[in-house]
Amino acid sequence: MRYLIMTIAIAAALQADAGCENSTMEVHTSLRRPIKVYVDGHTGSNPPTVGVIINNIPPGMHKIQVVEVHTNRYGEQTHTTVYNGNIDVKPSVYMDARVDEYRGISIHDTHVTCDQQALEPTGNATVDNRQNPALQNESVTAPAPVAPAIPAHMSDADFKKLVTTITATKYETKKLDTLKATSTDLQLATDQVRQLMNLFSFESNKLEVAKLLYDHTVDKENYSKLAAGFNFQANKDAFEKFLSGK
Repeated sequence: MRYLIMTIAIAAALQADAGCENSTMEVHTSLRRPIKVYVDGHTGSNPPTVGVIINNIPPGMHKIQVVEVHTNRYGEQTHTTVYNGNIDVKPSVYMDARVDEYRGISIHDTHVTCDQQALEPTGNATVDNRQNPALQNESVTAPAPVAPAIPAHMSDADFKKLVTTITATKYETKKLDTLKATSTDLQLATDQVRQLMNLFSFESNKLEVAKLLYDHTVDKENYSKLAAGFNFQANKDAFEKFLSGK
């Protein structure tokens, strides 16, 4: 009996250590549209949401498919795959993934210790892959944690007008000039800054936008997340150096 108890205890400890190596990925698209995220061909039962968090992804290579879901005024849905590829998941990381239909996916990952994994990341929908049939059984939806409130900032309607004004300009230098001219009285959320950065193709311009709008952002505690928008390490380093001076 004592041997049996010891065997069970060792097995439980090994299982806990294995779970600790699992990672979490938060997925958004650049335009913040409702999405479904498939891991190895399977998704949770959650309805399409703007952001999806996938918990307990084992280390290794996994196939990730991100599908935007559009609903017309008649309630009819169309599905558009905006990313379909393989991702090498490292052990015990939190991955902030941003998908752009034309430029692929950018991922910023942060190592997470076992005790930190007990804290749920913020997001709109959570899927637990410990019960994914590709990774074990059918995935389930966990309750969405409540995101901290963001101070008052530009309304969605006014922000859409700003985006329309900027995108109406053909050349990136002109777009930047337009943004500079209208930035004086802006009060933005970090995610709105991310969307404005994504209006520019060149990373040097994305970096300039991030620097320009820092003082106009109401949730500066989230500003470091914008580092995920840079593919080139030099630009990411320049952005982080800029933040360190603030």
